Amino acid sequence: MIIFLSGPMTGLPNYNRDEFNRVAAALIKDNPNLIVLNPAILPDGMPWKHYITICTGMILVSDFVAALPGWETSKGSMKEKVYTEDHGKSWVVLKDLRPDLFDQPQAAVEK
Repeated sequence: MIIFLSGPMTGLPNYNRDEFNRVAAALIKDNPNLIVLNPAILPDGMPWKHYITICTGMILVSDFVAALPGWETSKGSMKEKVYTEDHGKSWVVLKDLRPDLFDQPQAAVEK
């Protein structure tokens, strides 16, 4: 299963990379077969629209998206949520993730 992490980055210290990396590591530790696509690994220095373009590609190949706390205040996360829903994928708020979600095939993930 492939999951994309979405959340606030712009304007936060180190672009909130510490939180993204902490969440990614915890998800992988608890679910060794999980592939986490983490936008925090992207390099600094590109225009914002380039990051959104890359992230929408990551979403396209993901089974679902997990939103980190504060996603509601993020311009990028809001765009990612619309893109996710427009492409028939699930948007799950991190606090709502169920461990059994990772054991199900893509078709079984609630949309």
